Amino acid sequence: MEHVAEAWSQEMRRGYLKLAVLTLVSKTPSSGYGIMKDFRERTLGFWKITTGSIYPVLQELEKKEYIEGKWKTQGKRRRKIYTITPVGLQLLEAAIKKQQQIAETLAGLIREYAHEILDTDVPQPRLPLSISIFTMFNRLKEKPLEEQKRILENLHEQLQTALTRINERLRQLHAEN
Repeated sequence: MEHVAEAWSQEMRRGYLKLAVLTLVSKTPSSGYGIMKDFRERTLGFWKITTGSIYPVLQELEKKEYIEGKWKTQGKRRRKIYTITPVGLQLLEAAIKKQQQIAETLAGLIREYAHEILDTDVPQPRLPLSISIFTMFNRLKEKPLEEQKRILENLHEQLQTALTRINERLRQLHAEN
């Protein structure tokens, strides 16, 4: 079963990677390497994109005319810099709306499962955690340092609380065995 779950995870990541690439190049034209670096930073290293995954996605998006790549010389290197096309921007807007619907539906199913099976309540987030953290870190750099500190301290406290609840439930489950 583990290999099936991993295969599903790989399929989902590929779809999310397309969405992430469109999002990132809609903000700032970038090379494949730049997209990989930006994505790693924005996901706090949680999800590291490899060259074996990013370049096939870039080629597919370029072939479908959702992005456009132009060769530019930066220093002594030639790099292909990708920008989003008008059609790509339309797709991105539609995909984000669809993703929000999917995320809300799945969050509801997970809350229901947590309540019925795990006998715990999961509070309804404003946005799915991964999207809210991704968005927050995207905007965080624009804020003054003191505000960045305050936001990160608040997030740290929320994550500590979540980890405490997880640890408590794990202790309960281990005690039952």
